[in-house]
Amino acid sequence: MKLKPHSQSPLPTARKLNVKFVITSMPVGGAETLLVNLIRQIDKIAFSPEVVCLKEPGELGNANLLPSKWDVSILPRLAYLFRRSKTDAVITVGAGDKMFWGRLAAKLARVPVVCSALHSTGWPDGVGRLNRLITPLTDGFIAVAQQHAEHLVQYEGFPAERVFTIPNGVDTNRFRPNHVERDWL
Repeated sequence: MKLKPHSQSPLPTARKLNVKFVITSMPVGGAETLLVNLIRQIDKIAFSPEVVCLKEPGELGNANLLPSKWDVSILPRLAYLFRRSKTDAVITVGAGDKMFWGRLAAKLARVPVVCSALHSTGWPDGVGRLNRLITPLTDGFIAVAQQHAEHLVQYEGFPAERVFTIPNGVDTNRFRPNHVERDWL
């Protein structure tokens, strides 16, 4: 379940690879800040990243495409956005409507790579029934730690061969309490 590095460098392309990160809202929060930091640090020679914010742009976003959860008009509009910019990869960030509409629109637009980066292990961001039904449309599910990857396979039911771990840089072992013997109690 770990992402294995390629043995050789990727071949150069004639153009930057266009990567769209689909998210619902962009308030200043943990996942949103990680996403912005990732985009700031991504190799701009090889990639052209863009955040597609479906609902509430917040302080960090720049769009408002989905006025309500069930607005099916988002599908052709989002697919057109992906086609127009020759999107090479769509990564949905989190579960819910961005995962559902983002993956459907990406497949409609014939985007070559469709992934979902899930940042929680259940409530409030659990994977619903409709999102589970379109699992075959997804090339990869991105976990942020090995335990997270195991959760995505065991409890969310995603195929193990499509779950990849890209560590978010947090060593959780550092935050475990130390066992301290206290003989004065």
